[in-house]
Amino acid sequence: MDRALLGHFANQDYRGRHGLNVVALLIAMATSAGAAGFGTVSSLMDLSIEELLEVEVVSASRKRESRTQASAAVHVLTSDDIRRSGARSIPDALRLVPGVQVARTQSSQWAVTARGFNSRTANKLLVLVDGRTVYSSFFSGVMWEVNDLILEDIDRIEVIRGPGAALWGSNTVNGIINIITKHTDDTQGVLVTGGAGSEEFGAVTARYGWRNGVNASYRAYAKYSDRDGAVDAAEIATPDAWDILRAGFRLDLSVSDRERFQISLDGHTGHLDQLANIPTLTPPYQIPYNTSGDFSGASLLGRWEKEMSDESDIQVQFYYDRSERDDSLWIETRDVFDLDVTQRFSPEPRSEVVWGVNVRYTGEIVEDSPVAKLEPKAAGYNLFSVFIEDETAVVKDHLWVSAGVKLERNEYTNMVVQPSARFTLMPTPRHTLWGAISRAARMPGRVERDAELLFLTIPPNSGLLNPSDLPVAMSVHGNERFESEHVTATEFGYRVLPTGNVSVDLATFYNRYSDLRTADVAPGYTVEGDPTHTHVDLPLVNALTGTSYGAELAVDWVVRSGFRLRGAYTYFHLETSRDLRLGQMSAPGGQIHDPEHQGSMWVSADLPMSTECDLVARYVGEIDEIGVDSYLTADARLGWRPTDRYEVFVIGRDLLQSSHEEFAAGVESITHASSFIQRSVFAGVALRF
Repeated sequence: MDRALLGHFANQDYRGRHGLNVVALLIAMATSAGAAGFGTVSSLMDLSIEELLEVEVVSASRKRESRTQASAAVHVLTSDDIRRSGARSIPDALRLVPGVQVARTQSSQWAVTARGFNSRTANKLLVLVDGRTVYSSFFSGVMWEVNDLILEDIDRIEVIRGPGAALWGSNTVNGIINIITKHTDDTQGVLVTGGAGSEEFGAVTARYGWRNGVNASYRAYAKYSDRDGAVDAAEIATPDAWDILRAGFRLDLSVSDRERFQISLDGHTGHLDQLANIPTLTPPYQIPYNTSGDFSGASLLGRWEKEMSDESDIQVQFYYDRSERDDSLWIETRDVFDLDVTQRFSPEPRSEVVWGVNVRYTGEIVEDSPVAKLEPKAAGYNLFSVFIEDETAVVKDHLWVSAGVKLERNEYTNMVVQPSARFTLMPTPRHTLWGAISRAARMPGRVERDAELLFLTIPPNSGLLNPSDLPVAMSVHGNERFESEHVTATEFGYRVLPTGNVSVDLATFYNRYSDLRTADVAPGYTVEGDPTHTHVDLPLVNALTGTSYGAELAVDWVVRSGFRLRGAYTYFHLETSRDLRLGQMSAPGGQIHDPEHQGSMWVSADLPMSTECDLVARYVGEIDEIGVDSYLTADARLGWRPTDRYEVFVIGRDLLQSSHEEFAAGVESITHASSFIQRSVFAGVALRF
């Protein structure tokens, strides 16, 4: 499809009734098609609610179990969900999960978290790709643009809201996102996809899967995508375009029915433009700074699994990960070596134990930038942990109770103890009640220990903030006494199938946080030998406490074969305050970057002539603390899939506004500015043979 034509459509202003008319038309098409019972292509749309809920998950307890039995707030995005939603990235797909906050800050950057504390550098969510941890130990968060995976190769994304530190360790404070790719048996033959759009200028994927005998299967793949920048509040283009190339290989070897090997190699390289605000000591005291950056990396993962019996198995996993990044803030090189051993066994018929050991070494080199410096430049540190969890069937097929703990030693805070206790009650197969109480910790990153960052200049004679004749340069710096942040979480949930084609999933939580990060306000002083400005130093300290509570509701209704409705609503409330016991004069405010209300409605229908129609309407409430308004938008996908081998599709995203703001740069974003996200259209084709 011609890019100019797509751009013309995407940039038209269909605000108000015009945008709503488009949505209404799509809803009418989907509803009438569903009522007529059309649909010829086999997919998850043909499964019943009971079959959908029996999809196995592994993230909640580090062993296979059905979603109905999990004692956690679990949501699963299947491969078919991702395809039909029209998501063009993993963060886009995560917008469909209740309890997860997703905001796009620039064309290449997202803020993603669960149950609060969102920011570009959100640090309380553990993200795994096939068991490999992808968060940066530098700031304990995730660079989502680096993880631009081939969406067609993802088997499912398991999202656990709530702490999972007793099994997964530090930084699993508010949740886990476990991205699991497909076995090579399921990716045989050739896949070629390509397309172009108004914002994603071009995207192409090529994959080839083959076998060697009956026991070994392989796949090799490559993906390239080129994305345009966003716009500012006046809808003038911002310089934050980016592109990325990814390629890799995977081998799955079955030694026997009970013993398997996996080896995977993945690499990527990318380039991005960034929009930043750089503080200066001369008027206007902050200037826009447009810069370019490069990032690259590679990983090698090996896994051996063996089932000794139906009640016992062992897994040994090793991975090496190297990443390099050169952007406006840091020039960084990191190497990670990780070894993980997990075993499951049943000491007696009603008890099942999972235990494991993990050893990790991280080495990194970071160079200074105009606004940031780090001492020492090179560092290496170890992480060692051991965990154990025992689940007991107190009443067979009805009541399960589990308790576990993880002991973790790191270079910064020595031993951290993270316990958990859970229960699942199923009085009937259609009703599940579960609850949990957990304690988790967020391990400090090097930024909080070793960094110094200039983030703001206050002009002279600016009232109460700065009555003096000199500008004030404000910087934050690390603190060698900075400790882990902690949470004690209480959760309850209820899953019910009121009828054979409707499921309702409700999760509630109450979290108490301690030792949260803030900046201590130190007295200002004139820099010796430099009478041009005053310097205010803000050391990072553990001086905030917080309380959050909320509820997450998901409803799934399979109206009939080929017609499905899904709805989700999240209420979230967070309050933070200074810990008076510490005597710190900490900076006002907290880390509240989250909407109180979120909701979505997803209509999926199989239309006549092998056509699929999906419409997702999303509402995100305002974020007063950073001045972001609420917004309502819609995404749509129309696909023609006459066979499993051939598919043509058109995707529209953020259709109700020509552009909208989803997040705002704050102190935690340091110098990075935020952009407005535009309406976009993408058209593509997928060939399988």
